[in-house]
Amino acid sequence: FHRTVPMSRAFLREHAKHGKSPPIYRRYSVRYAPGNAEIPTGYGMEWSVLWNEDNAGRTLDQVTALDGPWYFQAWPEPSVSEMKQLKDL
Repeated sequence: FHRTVPMSRAFLREHAKHGKSPPIYRRYSVRYAPGNAEIPTGYGMEWSVLWNEDNAGRTLDQVTALDGPWYFQAWPEPSVSEMKQLKDL
């Protein structure tokens, strides 16, 4: 699974004007890729990289460990610790 963020930068600026943290929407889609798959650097539309440019070039497992649950473990079973982080998003 992966999480997503709002598309509108204007929306995010307006949110920030009122002292609110940027929302992270709970839209999830199934993603089957190994945790050692690396996110490419350079141009891309990967949400975790758009949210934090430091995630470019990291593996999915590294991103999850360093920047929160962007890429949930789905196999061989869901990670209980990652699923608990859902309530904080």
